[in-house]
Amino acid sequence: MKQIRWIVPVFFLMSILFAQTEINQSKIEVPAGASITVPITAYICADTIKVLGTFTYYISTSVCVEPIGSGGISDIQKSAVKTISSATINGSYKIGDVIPIDISFDESVTVTGTPQLTLETGDTNAVADYASGSGSTTLTFNYTVASGHSSSDLEYVSTTALTLNDGTITDASGNASLLTLPSPGTGTSLSSTKDIVVDGIIPTLSSLSPLDGATNASPNSNFILSFSENVASGKGEFIIKDSNGGEYESISASSDKISISGNVATVNPAKDMKITTPYYVTLDSGMFKDVAGNEFVGIIGDTTWNFTTSAEADVIAPSVASAVVSDGDSVDVDTQHTTKSIIANWSGFTDEVGIASYDWGIGTTSGGTEIKDWTAVGNITTASDSTLSLTNGYTYYVSVRAVDGSGNQSDVVPSDGVTVEVAGPIPTLSSSVTTATNSSPITFTVVFSSAVTGFESTDLTIG
Repeated sequence: MKQIRWIVPVFFLMSILFAQTEINQSKIEVPAGASITVPITAYICADTIKVLGTFTYYISTSVCVEPIGSGGISDIQKSAVKTISSATINGSYKIGDVIPIDISFDESVTVTGTPQLTLETGDTNAVADYASGSGSTTLTFNYTVASGHSSSDLEYVSTTALTLNDGTITDASGNASLLTLPSPGTGTSLSSTKDIVVDGIIPTLSSLSPLDGATNASPNSNFILSFSENVASGKGEFIIKDSNGGEYESISASSDKISISGNVATVNPAKDMKITTPYYVTLDSGMFKDVAGNEFVGIIGDTTWNFTTSAEADVIAPSVASAVVSDGDSVDVDTQHTTKSIIANWSGFTDEVGIASYDWGIGTTSGGTEIKDWTAVGNITTASDSTLSLTNGYTYYVSVRAVDGSGNQSDVVPSDGVTVEVAGPIPTLSSSVTTATNSSPITFTVVFSSAVTGFESTDLTIG
């Protein structure tokens, strides 16, 4: 077959291309002196496109082959962001951890200066600086977790979070890249491609037992530390000292004398303390740490946690005579409209020496804990769990028990139950009639799971 050589007059080609026409030829040549700009709405395909004049086009949409020739060839299509991800594995990251964030473009780009990516990290946004990738399709920005940063699923702040910071990002033709990012939370954004938790919050103490400054601590006391978040054992020593600084007992972080439930750590010394004796406690920095690995700062000196023991050991459990456990965050509720969480509050537990912590559990019977086993929450009077899978129409009961500093547990006090209703009140139909007749009416009873108004017999259809 004889190959066609197609020389295109400038005015003719321009008029065709701007009319959004598709041109297919074996060979296209732009002659010397001609200047052609191919709009994004046009398309040229040939075995070869030879340029002796000037040829400007959109590389991804305008042509099917790379133009060649001694003329001026330029791409006017700007590179754009495709995906934001990270080589970091999914998980929780602590203060000082470096998280590389990768921004992928649809073509290779060149970087000058230090562009930046702004991230949503709680009260204060963080800035990730450009680190590497110039000359490739993927640029890496490094983010270092700082104190106070927090995010349950790391994401940038907006579609305009990528900024040049007096630098440049350009493609091979020198076109300034488009910096618009996918909308946060959509398919190719950081939070959609990765599950990175940022925890820049150091765990702190919320309560101690025995209380600092107590004058009647039981000699058989356990030491109970309630933290601001869930913790795990780290490295170091828990040391009980007498008022002269003498070491009474030292317990390692790895000892079986230490148990942890959620945010509550309980230390059970090997021996009781002496009666009517002053003591203080120190513990090393890093002995306890949160899920991400942020370390508790520890306790030093003889004034942060000091107390005096009483004249006799405490063997009396906390009283529940006035204790009440309510479903809900304040007043008691009978129904809730979620299958994912339960919240409860309580009051009225008392103890002669003092309550150190509370345990709570959840079950489908009064006093049961098969849905959530006993879990310590510290010396607070409310708790919630948002990780549950509850069943619509079921009633769930919260149980609470108080624990004093000597480890004495109170009786269990249950709530009166909360029924899950995600589709309105649930009816139950029943009848006392066991044998149907044609001569007498059949009476049905409809019992709803909660109070209703406006119900009439015509609302019920039996078929």
